[in-house]
Amino acid sequence: MKYKIIEEYHKYQEHWTTKVSEQLKTLQSLDHPNIVKIFQIVETSSKVYFIKEFCSGGGLLEKVIETKQISENQAAKYIRDILDVINYCHSKDIAIQDLNPGHILLDSKNENANIKVAVGKLKEDNFLKKSIANTCYLAPEMFRGEYGNEVDIWSCGVILYTLIFGRPPFHGKTREKIIESINKGLNFTDETWDNASDELKDLISKMLEKNTENRISARDALEHPWIKSRSANLVPDRAAATDVLSRLSKFNAKSQIQKSILNFISYHTTSAREEKELKETFKSIDENGDGKLSSDEIYKAFKSMRLGSKEETNSVMIKCDRDGNGYIEYSEFITGVLQWDKKIHEKQLREIFKNYDTNGDGLLSIEELKECVVGVKGKEWENFLDDMNIGEKHLISVSELESYFQSKFLISKED
Repeated sequence: MKYKIIEEYHKYQEHWTTKVSEQLKTLQSLDHPNIVKIFQIVETSSKVYFIKEFCSGGGLLEKVIETKQISENQAAKYIRDILDVINYCHSKDIAIQDLNPGHILLDSKNENANIKVAVGKLKEDNFLKKSIANTCYLAPEMFRGEYGNEVDIWSCGVILYTLIFGRPPFHGKTREKIIESINKGLNFTDETWDNASDELKDLISKMLEKNTENRISARDALEHPWIKSRSANLVPDRAAATDVLSRLSKFNAKSQIQKSILNFISYHTTSAREEKELKETFKSIDENGDGKLSSDEIYKAFKSMRLGSKEETNSVMIKCDRDGNGYIEYSEFITGVLQWDKKIHEKQLREIFKNYDTNGDGLLSIEELKECVVGVKGKEWENFLDDMNIGEKHLISVSELESYFQSKFLISKED
């Protein structure tokens, strides 16, 4: 365990009272897995030092800025842990009062780092005036001198909004303008809300309820459907869906036979785990549940994730709709979204096609290849052979297949 002195306080006679000394004891008694532990409080005649747990991962907000994107599922995990801390403190009649991203830390630099909330802060009488940079995280009632447990829920709601949308919901060029924005409350007509799930909107609106009597409690927030489902990954992750749809938009098979061969390969190389994730994304796009994706459904998914225009959607339909029925069906979707740069390698291809290499010579005849790939017309096979440039032998090696797909740029390079 690493220790670090990260705070010191001057013991000014005018505000250093018995009440502050009691507060020190309370802060040191806090014992929760998501609270930065205060190991020791050292007092001198003029100063007090807090020796706290060292969090090497830095601030949560710094990580969000670094990664540039955070999904609802990941945000739910973070907010669940913060709400756990709030609920724990409230059970001990402690209101944190100045919860903001600067107090939300990570215990390591690992991908699955744990949230640590720095609850151990001494509250001075004028702390509201000193926290101008964090004014946007303060509850409206605090400016009226009210500091109940409800203020922490409001601050947590602002943090949630900031994690998802990249900026606080309340802002202004001056402290007065920020306070004015806070007192006005949420703006639900803002286009920022367009891409948020209904459950997320519901939770944020309940956390940022101006009437403290109607504001959701930490305990009830932990039971909210958005927290329960998203933190457990029971809903497809928007970030994952964005990645999948981005690959779909880059799928570049031009001919029927290319699509058919890739479909065959995808069937034999998709793992159960990979298919489970892709199936969840497919179902989340298939709004009417008919088992196929229409142009409108694809466009709506692209638009919600800011990926493509109507023209790009039409291009995706042309490239992925193998049978030309106007829809992207499940197998066509899987073929279009696989990471082909990891699939098209000689070792994998040799494993796939070995059962069709009847004489075991490491070569596939056109007849053997036709057994693998169905639904392709004769003329297309002729064009394929010309593209492969294999001459009269009509025999294809696995390495030639690999080179063919790479030369035809079936795998679009990432930007």
